[in-house]
Amino acid sequence: MCYDIAAKKSSYIKQALRFGYNESEIEQMFNETSLPIYHASGFSHPILPIFSHSKIIPAVWGLLPFWAKDRNLMNKTLNARSETLHEKNAYKNIINNRCIIVIDGFFEHHHYNGLTYPFYISHTNNEPICLAGLFSNWTDNITGEIICTFTIITTKANALLQQLHNNPKLSFGSRMPLILNDRFAKLWLRLDLAKQDINSLFQSYPSNALQYYNVGRLRGKAYIGNVPEILEPVTYPELVFNV
Repeated sequence: MCYDIAAKKSSYIKQALRFGYNESEIEQMFNETSLPIYHASGFSHPILPIFSHSKIIPAVWGLLPFWAKDRNLMNKTLNARSETLHEKNAYKNIINNRCIIVIDGFFEHHHYNGLTYPFYISHTNNEPICLAGLFSNWTDNITGEIICTFTIITTKANALLQQLHNNPKLSFGSRMPLILNDRFAKLWLRLDLAKQDINSLFQSYPSNALQYYNVGRLRGKAYIGNVPEILEPVTYPELVFNV
């Protein structure tokens, strides 16, 4: 799954330039977002810039389909399984509302001897990571406010994430966010993709392109919050982990 992320302004600017935007087009949006994020849980519903096929939009993490009566659904739509995008009511009608979410890395919890240990995963070259997502505009029936919301798509975990993300309670097996290289990211944003072309992008990202290390606790009293220090490596002597 992908419930915890880190994302910097500089990474969004770098990716915006790759997509043909200029720096000022995205910088003026940062005040409307939660960036910079050293760590944020999707359950806090941070606001991130997302790239659609034609523009950059500030959007809330936790997708609300147009038919949702209230915001209670958001905690259940942080992630969307790639295998069922064309079937689930929340996603099948917005399959053309594809977007890219740019992050620096994501966190997963490893289970060992009844305890969980957080790992931070990023590109081996420290480049921005492009995640595939879907977005939807939702109108609050009480206030009339229109908000843009998004979900991050997940796919089957690669060999590395199968070992890192080893929650025994997972009903669908280990998952990972759908990471797209630059070529696939540009394809994902095209509006003329047929269903089979969309499905062809649902691939596990190569293990050897990712690096990982342990960080401090992301939950409970030991959590230090959304600060740079949360990304510092931490050693857990009792944790035996080899890939």
